[in-house]
Amino acid sequence: MSNSIAFVVYLIFLMLGATTAGYMEDKYPASVLEDTNLDMFGLTRKYDYPLESHFVTTEDKYILCLFRLRRPKARPVFLMHGLLDSSITWILSGPWAALGYYLYDLGYDVWMGNA
Repeated sequence: MSNSIAFVVYLIFLMLGATTAGYMEDKYPASVLEDTNLDMFGLTRKYDYPLESHFVTTEDKYILCLFRLRRPKARPVFLMHGLLDSSITWILSGPWAALGYYLYDLGYDVWMGNA
């Protein structure tokens, strides 16, 4: 009986190892992996987008950093990240998938907040 339980436990661990092994492999293109080491300015420079940073001090003396994909005289749009996140969320997945780049390409002046 104890041998059969040990065998079942062994099979469970074997299946878990087989299902998670695919996540350990590096299947991403080199350009995507390179992006993970870049900051906001590095990403926008790589994809040739104009980025500015602005600092705003609130009434309670908290200093916030805002980033802007600058398009003068265009309609502004403000993107704010969720809890435990940052403004890089809006550009991290690249021009082909990120909302910040997409809105800029549609003609908006894109502001991204950090808190």
